[in-house]
Amino acid sequence: MHTKEQWRVGDAGFTIFGPPNGQPAPEVIANVKRKDNATGIVADHNALVGLNPGAIKGLVEAAEFAYDACFDGSPIDNESVKQRLERALKNLKGE
Repeated sequence: MHTKEQWRVGDAGFTIFGPPNGQPAPEVIANVKRKDNATGIVADHNALVGLNPGAIKGLVEAAEFAYDACFDGSPIDNESVKQRLERALKNLKGE
């Protein structure tokens, strides 16, 4: 499950709650057996809030293109590298 809002770990540390939903209690996303698992899951989710997860592949491809342009021995086309990275970042941010 993915939401566009941040999640949080409950006070006891074993329950992951979704964002406020207008109800007395937020939606329970998951119950886990280890506190560090809950903390890690919430941190991973919250790191992606506001980003388009489907655009990560494009960002990786743009970074590979930039790396190759710098180190493959051919002349560097800075404008081409800049355009690909800018486009990938905009897609990631949903712009």
